[in-house]
Amino acid sequence: MIICMCMLQKIAGGRHANVIVGELRSDCAKYQEGLVKAAQSNEELHRAMEVHIANLRVLSQPLSELQKTLPSPAEIPRCTMFSSYYLSITSWQN
Repeated sequence: MIICMCMLQKIAGGRHANVIVGELRSDCAKYQEGLVKAAQSNEELHRAMEVHIANLRVLSQPLSELQKTLPSPAEIPRCTMFSSYYLSITSWQN
C-alpha cells in the first residue's frame, strides 16, 4: 500500500495521496450520477418504444397490406362534435 501511494504521488507530481483519493472519489461520484441518469433515460426510451412498436410494425408493411388493415371511409364513424358549429356557420353565411 505504501509503495502504491508513493508511486501515486510520483505520478501526480508530488501531491498528497489524500488529495488525489478525494479527487478520485469526487470523479467517481460524478460518473456514477451520470450512469444513473443514462440508465433512467434508457428505461424511458424502452417504455416509449414498447408503446409504439406495434404501430411501427403495422406501418412497415407493404402499402397493399397496410391498406387492408385500415378501415374504409364507410366504416369510420362520423364525428358529430362540430356539427352544430358547422350548422351555425352555414346559416350565418346564407
